[in-house]
Amino acid sequence: TLASPNCNFRADLALRAVRIDWARAADRASHYSFVLVLACLVEIGLLLRQLHHTQSIAVASRVSLLCLGWQTVVDAALCLLHVLFCVVLPPLVHAFAAVAFFKLLIFCVIEMKYMAVVLQARERDLFGEGLRRAVAMLHARFYLALFAALTAVFRFADGNAAAVLVALYSFWVPQICLNVVTEAREPLHAKYVGGMSACRLLVPLYIFGAPHSFVRDAYPEFRPDATVCVVLVGWVAAQVGVLSAQARYGARFFVPLRFLPPK
Repeated sequence: TLASPNCNFRADLALRAVRIDWARAADRASHYSFVLVLACLVEIGLLLRQLHHTQSIAVASRVSLLCLGWQTVVDAALCLLHVLFCVVLPPLVHAFAAVAFFKLLIFCVIEMKYMAVVLQARERDLFGEGLRRAVAMLHARFYLALFAALTAVFRFADGNAAAVLVALYSFWVPQICLNVVTEAREPLHAKYVGGMSACRLLVPLYIFGAPHSFVRDAYPEFRPDATVCVVLVGWVAAQVGVLSAQARYGARFFVPLRFLPPK
């Protein structure tokens, strides 16, 4: 209690000290980073498998650039998230640096290259300086989209985590729509779709679903939210299900016949 009779002031203060068990947090962060590094290696393998699947110009031209760009933004955001972990949790920097490096490799090297391949497959008349300008513009749009996504996350994430994550993890929707337009059955390999979806879900499911995590150790006031996990898994699974059904039953299987153009 702080009191000053001369100033007619009195204040009752309640203080709570929190001691972080850094040894336990480091152990949990090490297990987390090990799983994430393995997931990153799986993602690299899936991306290379998808590149092989779309080595034909006809197939590559039916891959949605918006879909690829959306996924690249998500991977870049996950990379920056682990860089942020390194900054705000210095005792655990060794656990997150490897994950940040592999995520950087995925989005900055492989996925950006894949977007350039798809762009070149679509714009077959571009060569030399024209192609370089188109790729440079593609990169500029990507970084603008990344800045917009990060701004939206920091502006709206507080209290709206489920809505923000659903928006970020809607990256298969553009491909579903493009399949309907082009009647493409399977421009994306099934293992790529399922594997990348599962690997990208690991981080939000750990943060919002794990009752005993390094996040809880470092920030005891943080509470997991099972609703966020259920909504996010359900939404991503629905997108994967639609893509799988398009590959099996046709790209327009869910469109009523009266809305389809005559053949």
